[in-house]
Amino acid sequence: MTKPETVLDAFKEYEVRLLELGKPAEVKNIQTALLRFTVPGWGGYTPTNLKRSTKQDVEEGLNSLKLLPIKKLREGNAAQERVFSQTDVAAKQRTNARYYLKKLITLAEDEGWLREKESVEAPSPAPLILVGGKKLPRLPRLTDRKQKPNYTLGSQPEDFINSRLENEINQFREWYVTTKELSEETFNNGLGHLKQFFGWLIRYELASQWQTLQGEEQTAKFREIMNGFCLETLIPFDPLPKRRQFNTRGEFLEAKEDVKDIRDEKADDARNFFERFLDFYSENHATRGFLIQMAIRVTKYLYRYEINETKLETIPPILLNLKILNKTEKKEGDSSPRAVPIEKKFISYEEVLQTVVKLKKLADQQERVAGRTRTKTKTYFEPREPGAMARACSRFLMISFLSLFPPDRQQLVRELEIGTRGKRGIRTKSYAKPEILSQRAF
Repeated sequence: MTKPETVLDAFKEYEVRLLELGKPAEVKNIQTALLRFTVPGWGGYTPTNLKRSTKQDVEEGLNSLKLLPIKKLREGNAAQERVFSQTDVAAKQRTNARYYLKKLITLAEDEGWLREKESVEAPSPAPLILVGGKKLPRLPRLTDRKQKPNYTLGSQPEDFINSRLENEINQFREWYVTTKELSEETFNNGLGHLKQFFGWLIRYELASQWQTLQGEEQTAKFREIMNGFCLETLIPFDPLPKRRQFNTRGEFLEAKEDVKDIRDEKADDARNFFERFLDFYSENHATRGFLIQMAIRVTKYLYRYEINETKLETIPPILLNLKILNKTEKKEGDSSPRAVPIEKKFISYEEVLQTVVKLKKLADQQERVAGRTRTKTKTYFEPREPGAMARACSRFLMISFLSLFPPDRQQLVRELEIGTRGKRGIRTKSYAKPEILSQRAF
């Protein structure tokens, strides 16, 4: 999402979010607070009647908002008070106007829309107190991603997984781990993505169906929606008809074509539906790829008795759509710039060398401080424990060894475990750039 440039852009963005949550009444209230009681204070269009707006008043007010930069929201409260002081507005109207304008300003502040460009830098490091009183500088954030509220299915007390979905998950786990020979950890990661999908579905996509209700009606509707969750909620399942179910071959072929048409239509709808979840979840192409892989595995599980790799007609269109989507995401991810520039993830080799020198001095120390006098004029030393000396020496050797290698740490550890790294000296990758090799991290 691009940063809004005008107050109207901010209002439109908030309007979209409120409508997704099923709160159209709040949209009207915020519009009223802006057009009737704030825009005149900014020097914009003044309605002829502050108690009832006409269609022309709304159009002129929106046109005024279009001309106001987003930073004007900082002066919103002052502009509102100027309108209140110049006109006769009831106390209740003033309270409502202040309340709904504050909601829009709070959203703009939380999203960072009111920050100046030069202030979007990482905050200065703050000291972090560790065990033993040591201090470590807090690492600055390298991205400005906002953490979403906890929406995953099962994260709230009212959530539950119905018996049908639970049985499907257990059968899916057995097929996934046993048949595909994949690890339990990989399945649990995919299951986490699946629960995120169902949580997004009920709290965002279907929110308008239950948030407008109250009390027991809202609870009943909420449970009704969750009772309907199953794997087919994500991937529609329409098996091809069998020949033995029909008397004639003509009837069989006609029914088969009808199912194919239904499959094509549902595949397009399911892909659009799933892409909305992807857009909500993340803009990172690699992360989106994990979600698509999860959907592909669910599709293969649902159609496990249908798919025959040698026959193209047995492959459901939704699986083909997901594979195309996965290929597109991978291609765009390879061509798009990194979320964090690669040079920001590394430190200079000079800093690494300074650290190695300090570790070498620590490893060479034969004594440790045993105590000091009250006036701190004299210090007593005692021999270091052999174990402490061994740990210091091991730490020095490990950091020194790792600092000699290019920063492909995952591959390095794996090759050290199987004994293929370090046999013939240092091996560098052909794609590693000299400027990157000069900034090795440890």
